[in-house]
Amino acid sequence: MYPWIQEWVTSRPGRLLLTGHSLGAALATLAATLELSAELITIGSPRVGNDEFVQLRATRAVKRFVNCADIVTRVPPKSLLG
Repeated sequence: MYPWIQEWVTSRPGRLLLTGHSLGAALATLAATLELSAELITIGSPRVGNDEFVQLRATRAVKRFVNCADIVTRVPPKSLLG
């Protein structure tokens, strides 16, 4: 499916904004690593990836909205991510 998505994205002018809530936010984060020019906005996302994974997006626009009482945003524990 990725080749079809890539073709669709490259055929559209302008910026690409990926967003999602909870599991959708985690999936948007994964998709953003495939298209590094994309902007990323997540709401209530679980943690995604280890430190090396995070560095893939380090220089790109990322906004992560977290409610301090939402446990989803604290799983998995950092100790499991490496």
